[in-house]
Amino acid sequence: MVGIVMVKFVEGWGRPKSYDGGALPRRVLSFGSRAWYFTTFLVWLMAVMAVVALPQCGSAKTTIKLWINHGVEEEPLFVEVVKQFEKLHPDIEVDLSNTPTGDQDNYYVKVTTAAVAGTLADVFYVRPGTDRRFAAEGFVYDIDPLVRRDAEELRIEDFIGAQIPELQYQGKWWALPYDLSSIGLWYNADLFDQMGLRYPDDNWTWPDVIEAARKLTRRSGEKTAVWGLGDVYDWWMSQYLEGFLLTEGGRLFNDDYTKCAITEPASINALKMIADVSRTYHVAPWPNEANRWLVFSEGRAAMTLDGSWSVLQQRKRNRFTFDVTMLPRSRSGKRVVSATGGGWAISRKTAHIDAAWELVKFLASPAALRVLIVQPARSLPPRQSLLREWVAEVTKEGQSPRQAWIFAEQVIRYGRNVPLVTFPYQNVLWAQADALFFGSIPVEEVAAGIAHQIDLQIQRALRTRRG
Repeated sequence: MVGIVMVKFVEGWGRPKSYDGGALPRRVLSFGSRAWYFTTFLVWLMAVMAVVALPQCGSAKTTIKLWINHGVEEEPLFVEVVKQFEKLHPDIEVDLSNTPTGDQDNYYVKVTTAAVAGTLADVFYVRPGTDRRFAAEGFVYDIDPLVRRDAEELRIEDFIGAQIPELQYQGKWWALPYDLSSIGLWYNADLFDQMGLRYPDDNWTWPDVIEAARKLTRRSGEKTAVWGLGDVYDWWMSQYLEGFLLTEGGRLFNDDYTKCAITEPASINALKMIADVSRTYHVAPWPNEANRWLVFSEGRAAMTLDGSWSVLQQRKRNRFTFDVTMLPRSRSGKRVVSATGGGWAISRKTAHIDAAWELVKFLASPAALRVLIVQPARSLPPRQSLLREWVAEVTKEGQSPRQAWIFAEQVIRYGRNVPLVTFPYQNVLWAQADALFFGSIPVEEVAAGIAHQIDLQIQRALRTRRG
């Protein structure tokens, strides 16, 4: 365009004012010819400069924001993964920001506030099992077409089946996986040896656990020196409760999540069984027990419930021989293990969807997961192909827990997603924990109160969806 304008300008400049359209005088023709050649050279020069400048213009980097919610000790792992990604994608720069795990409430305030304001990071960490509201409220980008387009590259068949339902909302993908977690039955082998009892194994039922806990509990007057079970209440009254209820033939919700089913007979029987741990047998610490969540690590509890992510923590804290086994089965042989994990979502407001999608794909790739999950022996990788590597890393050199492989096996054989709802039903469970385990109100009444509060949440969610 600039060249054309210059040609027109020089054409006019090369003609005398009195020119009437006839043949140009020789002097003017010569001058105009020189101007034409000069202009042609300028146009050619500008074209060359434009071609040379194109790569420089294209080298401007796209910056995308990545928000995570992980421990300070994990930040270097994410820094390393970001470096690997930027090396593969030199045109993309990642602005990494971590809100440490201990500040989880502030992280969700930050995410929710930014989502409403339209300033959410391009890519952000979520817990798909309990953060489905982000998908329901339209805060996330619809990645379903991208997942299906890149299914072969992603190898979605490699994702662990128990987690896939929580990564989808109304049949569409809204997040990709970061890790997967389940809980197991941990035990202090030294205390079992002292009492001459056999260790728990994958044939144990919950009545077996309670019977062993009664034998292992030691009291001295009004004080308890050793508890049979550690602080198990928080695990039962959480998103992991449904797996326990399903194992015993009960359930927390009906099939389409339109009603709480905790008052059904099988669910009531299951609740009575775990309530007896404290109400009848007093084999687990009461709320007034100092640091009750640490009694297992302090060697003052024979068994406890804890997650696959706690391997390194248990290894660091415990000064005794310990191991882990699968969650107990029912007397009929049924076992259901609730499994859930973290994931990565993209903001609906992102201005850089291509770059954000490349980052999310990389974060869910085997290369990134080896750095983030496998090598540091964190949680469980969400890919079946990496489970053997994780087990080998966790159990190398004969370190405890030697049976850490059970976490991988139970999510494959017995794993099930946590309830697929968009409301915080766990808050209701936590609020009723003391009443269930330490109160005198009949279990049926506690269950009725839980059902009433959860049904109210369901109705609000249904009204919001219709609206």
